[in-house]
Amino acid sequence: RRPRIMANGTIAFDTLSTSGQIDGTARSIDTDFLLNGCAKSYTFATNAAVLSGDSFNITSGTDDGTGDYSFVFINNLSTSNTVYHGTIFNSAMGVCTIAARATTGYDARTFNDANTATDQVTGTSAYGVLA
Repeated sequence: RRPRIMANGTIAFDTLSTSGQIDGTARSIDTDFLLNGCAKSYTFATNAAVLSGDSFNITSGTDDGTGDYSFVFINNLSTSNTVYHGTIFNSAMGVCTIAARATTGYDARTFNDANTATDQVTGTSAYGVLA
């Protein structure tokens, strides 16, 4: 019979190491880098800001008008001064900008190549510290 290991508390470690199963080279990374360097949320939203099911730490998306979307975090960020990334998928030319930031969520705006607000299939992500 195999022994069971149960962890009902906190497991703490400073470095995550791998044995290099893919290329045979062992690697390690400081856990602070993982904690602070990973996206704290991301979305993939259709033209109507309906979350397609491919999202993380986002509870809702709202279509606030043409090319104007708002997203609400499940777990808030500790500050609104965080880095965001936005992109559009269904246009040869265009841009997605983050227009408003808050600890509870953000607004994304999409424009075509003539700088006119247009509905777009949008992907966004936020990088920061969770509250």
